[in-house]
Amino acid sequence: MANYTKTAAAVLDFTLNWATYLGSDTISSSAWAVPSGITGSNQSSTATSASIRISAGTAGLVYAFTNTITMASGQIDQEPLVITVTT
Repeated sequence: MANYTKTAAAVLDFTLNWATYLGSDTISSSAWAVPSGITGSNQSSTATSASIRISAGTAGLVYAFTNTITMASGQIDQEPLVITVTT
């Protein structure tokens, strides 16, 4: 699980690197579940990573995003990304 902090005013890109987990497999698709109260945009992926741009949020709250990937082999997996918003 990846844990990060950001301010409510910050607009930041976050990336999950799946390379070690994937071995010789690759990412064929990626989707992010974005919790309410915070903004996720510019979702993208490469053969080994998945990214999202995160903005807004309420100071003092913790937001749990979930990245779901489908691999070229057909396997599906998920990884959480937790963002704590600070002042």
